[in-house]
Amino acid sequence: MPDELFRCRVSLALGIPPSEVPELSASDYDLLQRYWIEEPWGPYRDNLHAAIISREIRRGNFKGEHQLKDFLLVSPNKKAADERSGLFGLFRSMVGARKK
Repeated sequence: MPDELFRCRVSLALGIPPSEVPELSASDYDLLQRYWIEEPWGPYRDNLHAAIISREIRRGNFKGEHQLKDFLLVSPNKKAADERSGLFGLFRSMVGARKK
């Protein structure tokens, strides 16, 4: 998870501006990160919970493989950014640009 995004989540949870999160002690920040990994909170957790329920309902009515990622809500901008990220994304974007 990008550090900036986690900083925003911590600031919302603690009710402080994101600019004040770096003032937390390193041990507190590390503890909050480990807590997030164990038990995510906020909209991400809600999204995950809804995806699990949706997958189970679909699994009961339709045959086939049902991946949890297929039921998660992801913004179109995030999908495009994920596809462009990393080394393989760079190569994919270069190949895509050449084909056009």
